[in-house]
Amino acid sequence: MSANLCVSRNTTHCELTNIVKPTCSGVNDLPHFIVKISVEGYGWDVSYTITEEVSNAINSKSTLTKGQYGLDELCLEVGK
Repeated sequence: MSANLCVSRNTTHCELTNIVKPTCSGVNDLPHFIVKISVEGYGWDVSYTITEEVSNAINSKSTLTKGQYGLDELCLEVGK
């Protein structure tokens, strides 16, 4: 499955095309996307981290170092 994503705000416009659904290896995993947007187009000075609530294991960690937009793909286990 693939799709296109377009985000517009005032005069800022970004488009991600041919987004393909990630394939998750775990039986209880669901695919997710994180859309990263920098309205000014410079990127971010910070990062985000997604951890499991009980174990604090890191599932995803990323930033938008430069540019206007980016996309992260990750698989998260249902219920964690």
